[in-house]
Amino acid sequence: MYSVYSSEDHQRLRRELFIDGEYDRSVRPVRNAFKTTLVEMQFSVAQVLDVDERLETSKINAWLTMRWFDEYLVWDPERYNGLTNFKITKDKVWMPDLWLYNNAGSRYEDYTANSICSVYSDGRVVWQSPTILTTHCSMDVTQFPFDCNNAFSPPVLGNMALLKLLSMEQA
Repeated sequence: MYSVYSSEDHQRLRRELFIDGEYDRSVRPVRNAFKTTLVEMQFSVAQVLDVDERLETSKINAWLTMRWFDEYLVWDPERYNGLTNFKITKDKVWMPDLWLYNNAGSRYEDYTANSICSVYSDGRVVWQSPTILTTHCSMDVTQFPFDCNNAFSPPVLGNMALLKLLSMEQA
């Protein structure tokens, strides 16, 4: 079955979530501050663009996907004519603060820039974006292409990790 959602329902939902609801993208999306935010991350290499054995760097074209739940972006689809999801620019929602620690580029790139998130009625948020990364890695050509691991990590405040990354195998 194919459904077309009215823009009026979209507008009303977005107004209620982001304007009337006073959504704050700078606040981690949990109602209990001690609850860990689980972020599922998928890193898919589309192409190896360059490998420099002497400098032990590699440049790759990859797709990054992150999934998490935002407890403030939940709604009942029945109230919005069956609307179960919508897309929104990433600058309107909370995003995990993740950085590539073995970055070999001239600066840390914002790989989330100019991207879109899909938001679902159960609070699930999915972000996907292509990116080109240059990373440092100790190379062992006998293990190629598995000799280089890219390390993405969330910030840690004190002894409490506020985010926990799940690989696709763990999820």
